[in-house]
Amino acid sequence: MSSKRSKVAIFATLLALLVAGIAWWMSNGSTPSTERAGSGSGANSSDGTRSVKAPRVRAPYPATAAAPPSAMTEAHELVVPGMGHVRCPHDGVVDAGALAGWTLPSGPEAQRVYFVDLVGEELLASVERPEGETILIDRHYQPLAYLSWQDAFDGTWGDCQLSALEPGVVRGRLVWADGSPATGEHVVTCPGEIRVADQGGRFSFDLPRGVTCYPMGFVETEDGGFGRGRPVGVTGGETSEIVVTMPSDEDIWTLEQQRKLLGQLALMLSDAEDGRKDAFSQMGRVEDATPEAKRVVASWQEQTQFETKERYDELEFLLSPDAGAEEFKDAWLLGVGM
Repeated sequence: MSSKRSKVAIFATLLALLVAGIAWWMSNGSTPSTERAGSGSGANSSDGTRSVKAPRVRAPYPATAAAPPSAMTEAHELVVPGMGHVRCPHDGVVDAGALAGWTLPSGPEAQRVYFVDLVGEELLASVERPEGETILIDRHYQPLAYLSWQDAFDGTWGDCQLSALEPGVVRGRLVWADGSPATGEHVVTCPGEIRVADQGGRFSFDLPRGVTCYPMGFVETEDGGFGRGRPVGVTGGETSEIVVTMPSDEDIWTLEQQRKLLGQLALMLSDAEDGRKDAFSQMGRVEDATPEAKRVVASWQEQTQFETKERYDELEFLLSPDAGAEEFKDAWLLGVGM
């Protein structure tokens, strides 16, 4: 594997760290407390959904949507040399404003896709393997569509297909550690969505085929404490029923403990972001590009720097005296720097 391709792999690993770091803390970082209280206030809808503050909207890559197809094609070849590339009609399934520049794998054999762009009526992307499938995501890690491709050998352009997500429903029970139903308590199903358990602890949520989420129960205490149970991984189309256990007293963090954990997480994410930015800046033979392709590559680099600054700003705020229980809760439920 060439050094350029290695940097692409490093870039992918660092992107994954931004997600995995949150999941690791959520599944391993418990500390003791002695008080349990009911869940905090929130607006519940008639279907049992409670809304939470959405992640901030991130801008699309500033120049790629307006670039001509020839420049976009050359930019992909320059930024990720040695990889395969694909192009196919997007048929309005996704739009450039929502599309992230990479994807989440949709199965154990699926591969990441990099620098996904819409140019005119086509979708362009670079891939690691000649054929595969994945799920396109938006900038908030929400699934958009399925993408499959073939004949994308190193340095060549293959074909791909886009298709809409296939709907599915997962049903679950929210219980306390002793197995009794956690009536009226809250469970995060997928990022940004919270359900309220009914009298029997039952809840349900939509989950498209191939999409994986990690439902978990949580509680808030009157003094700003927060606790969450262990996440339960579930993939649409593979599992239809789950049991989610609420946190115990020992799983509740005080405000001070949350601030300390966020500080440790901030260091980890900052290191990952620094490496991500460095890996991106060194990829590609930009000096060999046409002026138009250079502008496309420069816009990708500009967007990477913009997103990095946003993450740093968000982490800095969470560690400041201005951040409190609500902001900490959003960080644990929605993710940090996402």
